[in-house]
Amino acid sequence: MILFAADCGDARLEEAGGKAASLLRLRSHGFPVPPFFVIPAGATRGGTISAQLREAVREAWLSLGGEAHEYAVRSSGVAEDSADNSFAGVFDTVLHVRGFDGIIAAIEKCLASHNSAAAQTYRNDRVVDGDDAMAVIVQRMVNASWSGVSFTADPASQSLSVMVVNAVEGVGEKLVSGLVNPEEIKIANATGRVISRHAPPGQKPFPESLLRAVIAESQRAADVFGFPQDLEWAFDSSALQLLQSRPITTLTGVWHNRALEPWAENPKADPDNSEKIWTRAYADEIWAPPVSPLFYDVQNLTAQIPSQLSMYGDMAPGPPDAFKYYRAAPYLDISLLERLYVFLPRVARLPGLLYQLPPERRDAVRNARWQWRGLLRRTWIFEVRNGARWGFTRNHKFLKRSWAPFLADTYRLGEARLDALDEAGLDAHIQSIWALAGTIGFECGITVFYYAQDLKLLITGLLGKWFGKGEELYATVSAGLDDSHTVRETDNIWQLADMIRNAGADVLALAKTSTWAEFELRSAPETFARVQAAFEDFLKSHAHRGANYKDLIHPRWGDDPQLLWLQIQAFLGDDIPRPADSHARSAALRLATQRQCLNDVRGITA
Repeated sequence: MILFAADCGDARLEEAGGKAASLLRLRSHGFPVPPFFVIPAGATRGGTISAQLREAVREAWLSLGGEAHEYAVRSSGVAEDSADNSFAGVFDTVLHVRGFDGIIAAIEKCLASHNSAAAQTYRNDRVVDGDDAMAVIVQRMVNASWSGVSFTADPASQSLSVMVVNAVEGVGEKLVSGLVNPEEIKIANATGRVISRHAPPGQKPFPESLLRAVIAESQRAADVFGFPQDLEWAFDSSALQLLQSRPITTLTGVWHNRALEPWAENPKADPDNSEKIWTRAYADEIWAPPVSPLFYDVQNLTAQIPSQLSMYGDMAPGPPDAFKYYRAAPYLDISLLERLYVFLPRVARLPGLLYQLPPERRDAVRNARWQWRGLLRRTWIFEVRNGARWGFTRNHKFLKRSWAPFLADTYRLGEARLDALDEAGLDAHIQSIWALAGTIGFECGITVFYYAQDLKLLITGLLGKWFGKGEELYATVSAGLDDSHTVRETDNIWQLADMIRNAGADVLALAKTSTWAEFELRSAPETFARVQAAFEDFLKSHAHRGANYKDLIHPRWGDDPQLLWLQIQAFLGDDIPRPADSHARSAALRLATQRQCLNDVRGITA
C-alpha cells in the first residue's frame, strides 16, 4: 500500500503517478530529494482511505519522523507530468502539514482535486486518456532559505540553448502559484554564462554559489532524462533539494526535430538567436507542407541558397542553419532572402515578394540598388562557362531534345526489382539514378531560375507598371502554353474515364461505386481487359505520381493503383469538360491578350 523512496527501481507510472515517478527516478540517479513516501494509485482508486490504508500511512509517516517535522502532501496523477500533459496547477498541494490527522485531511483534499471541475476541463480540452486514478506523495518539508524553478530550455521562446531560472527567498509556493515575482536569470547552456538577470525592486539577488548548484543539477537532470526539464527546488540552508522534475511539454516538437538538422552538431549554428527571423517563404515553394521528417532530411537544402548567392558573386558565407524544421514545415532564415532579392530589378520586387519580409524591413529591400552585375555573372555561368552556346533559348531546346531519351531511361530504371537487390546492388541502382538525373539536372535548375523566378517576376512587374494589372495579366499571358505535361497527364486520365463512360451505363455505374479491385472482379472480362490495358499503359509512365507525390512517405500510383483509380472516378460524372479543350480556350485567351497588350504598348487601337 506504500511506496518508499528505496522502491524507486520497482515503481511503475500507473502506480506512482507522474510526479512521484519523477521523484523516484531522481532518487534512483542520486539526485538530492527530501525523504518521502507514496500512496500508490491502486490504494486510492475507490476515492476513500480504508482503515488498512490509514494504518499503513501512519507507519510510513512515523518512519519519516512523525510529529518532529512538517510535510508537503502532493497529488500525483497517472497522466501528470508526462511529455504531453503537465496538469500544472490543476491538482492540489498542501504545505506545512502537521500531525497525523492533518496528513489524512491533506491526502483527502488531494484525492478530491482529481475529480474537480478544473481537472475535468483539462482532460477534455487535451483529450487525456488513462487518467483514472491518483497517487499521493507525502514528503518532508524543506525549511527553505531560497527556492524556485528552473527550465533547462526556454519554454517561452522555445530556445533549447537557454536555461531560465526563477528564484525567490524563502518557500517557493508563492512563486509557483504566481503570488510573487521572482528574480529571472537566463543562462547559456553551452557555456554557463549568465545572459541576463532581472529582479523586482528591493529583492535580494540570488547568490551566485546557489545559482551554480541549480545550473549543474538542472543540466544533469536534463541529461539523465534525455529531455528538457522543468524542475522545482529549494535550499535547506546551502543544501540543494529537488522537489520535482518534469518534461517541458511545450518543447516536444522542437526537441525531437533538432536531431534532424544537418547543423545539429555544428558549433557555428545559432538557431535560437532572438535576432533571427524565420519564414516559410521559399521553403513552401520547394516542399509542400506538411513535410515528413524523412523527406526534410533527404531533401535538405541548407547549402542551396549560399550556392545560389555565390553564382551572383555574393561570397559571404551563409549560416549553417539556413533552414529549420518546425511543426512539419521547413523555415528559412529571412536574411538569405534579403540577400537574394537585391539581384532582381526593382520593378520585379513585387508586393507579394516583399510581404514575405517583416514590415520594418521591406523598404530597405524595395529600395536597394539593383545588383545587375551579379545577374550577368550568374547568366554567364549558366550559358557560357558550362560549355553551351550563348542564347536564352538554348536551354529550352536542349531539354526538349533530351526529354524523350531521359524518360526512356527512367522507365528502364523504374522496372528494377528493388526487393531482389542486395545492399551493393541497391547502392549501384541509386548511383545510376543520380547519374541519369545529372544529365539534365543543371538545365532543369536553369529553368527554375529563369522562368519560375526571374522572368515571372520581371514580366509581372512590367505588366503592372504599364497596365496596372500585373498579377492578373501574367496569369493570362502565361496560361495555355504549348506542350504542357500537366495538361497531357490530366487529359489522359480524362480519356480513361471517357472509355468507361462509353462502355455502357452498367459499366459506368459499377466504376463509380467500386474500388479498382472490385471493378476487376465484377466487370465483364473483355471490358476489364480494355480498361486495364489503357490503365497500365498510363501507369507505366506515371507510376511516380500521386496526390502527395512530393513527400517520400506517401504512396504513388505505382505503389497503390487504387489512388489512380480515384483520379479516374473524379472524371466519371456528367458534363466533365475535357482538359485539352479547357487548355485550348486558355491558349486562345492568352494569344488574344498578348496581342492586345502589344497593341496597347504600340498605341494601336482596334
